Amino acid sequence: ILLTLQPRLGITPNLIVETIRLSTRYPILWKIRPHPRFNFLEVNNNYNSFNNCIVCDPSKSDIHTSLSSCKLHITGFSSSFIDANSIGIKTFFIDKRALSYYKNYNIGSFLFQESKHLLSRILKEVNQFQT
Repeated sequence: ILLTLQPRLGITPNLIVETIRLSTRYPILWKIRPHPRFNFLEVNNNYNSFNNCIVCDPSKSDIHTSLSSCKLHITGFSSSFIDANSIGIKTFFIDKRALSYYKNYNIGSFLFQESKHLLSRILKEVNQFQT
């Protein structure tokens, strides 16, 4: 799973932290890609306590490289959704602002506000790729 972070959501959105904690029982690897305006070391320090997370330095690879090794993309409302969509990777949104930003894409069913619902859909997606 690739998580793209945006400055307006902060480094550790509660929904994401809770979902990552809940997902530690499953074979899910989270790749965290902070927006270039974030301090990479600070982001890395915030996620290094999770054994199922890798923080990717956005200055060392482009978004397509990060997306190419993932089966699912999660973001608040990042335009990286368009990049993911262009290569057939589904995006789940965690911020309702995405509904107004991408109203031409019909994304309502991919907006999550609770960690248990987000994790449930993640597990469905991950299982789809493992069978």
